[in-house]
Amino acid sequence: MRKRILMKKAALFRCFAVKHVFRFAERKYHPCEFCDLRDCVEDDTPVTKRKILSTVHKIFDPLGFTCPVTLGPKVLLQECWKLKVSWDTELPASISKKFERWRKELSKLNKIEIPRCLIPGRNAPGNLTFHVFCDASKIAYAACVFLRCESENSTTCQLIQARCRVAPMKSLSIPRLELLACSIGARLSQSVSSDMKLENLPKIFWSDSRQMLYIGSKERKPGLPLFITESKKFVR
Repeated sequence: MRKRILMKKAALFRCFAVKHVFRFAERKYHPCEFCDLRDCVEDDTPVTKRKILSTVHKIFDPLGFTCPVTLGPKVLLQECWKLKVSWDTELPASISKKFERWRKELSKLNKIEIPRCLIPGRNAPGNLTFHVFCDASKIAYAACVFLRCESENSTTCQLIQARCRVAPMKSLSIPRLELLACSIGARLSQSVSSDMKLENLPKIFWSDSRQMLYIGSKERKPGLPLFITESKKFVR
């Protein structure tokens, strides 16, 4: 009985988030939702910082399914801030070409299909676990939460939510960016498990940073910088 209740909660979470929050076009009697980007039409106006920001915010995606797509123009916006150009000044050709190339490929999002139910099938699931992946680079850092469902006949893994951030303009080392990724991963997993009422499910965190594994251990390490000490509170 408890497993059936968990399955219903997982299904309701995905249906509510996709149907009522994410701007998707609903197709009746179809098990998936489809992206609707009719508002992101092309125009002949010059590419400015205001135009890039306006186009990016037309993709309202609080669940983070389009994080790999929306990250590109955010990086371009950061380059604009470094150039200290005003909002309505035409941007250099190097930035304009990158933005136009990104906008032309935006229509490919219409082919995305997101399952409405996190746990496929009508049978009660076997093992449910949260898997949180965290990673970082010099440009950005990100985290995503998956729900893994293991039953007797099959094993599925569904993306629940993701977050990505552009790296700060002030240069940070890769280990510090990895720590920021693990920090948002810990917060994201906590909010997802709380919203789905699945706080008791086991959580497995994945990171390819040995420094993060060392910093995140339970051993006390005196003399760590304040940045690391404060970030560790969220990770633990």
